Amino acid sequence: WCDGRRTVELPAGARVEVRRGAVPVRLARLHQASFTDRLVAKFALPVSGWRGAPH
Repeated sequence: WCDGRRTVELPAGARVEVRRGAVPVRLARLHQASFTDRLVAKFALPVSGWRGAPH
C-alpha cells in the first residue's frame, strides 16, 4: 500500500539501512481532524445520508 509515494520492492530477508540526512523526514502526521473527516475531504465524499444524527 502506498498513498502516491514511490515504492521499492524488497526481497524477503533484505536489509534497509537508515542514516541521518541533512533534511528531516516526516514519517507521520498527526491531525486534529478525525479519520472520517479526513476521508470525506480527501475523496470528496457526500456527507449527508451516511453520517446520521448522533445517538
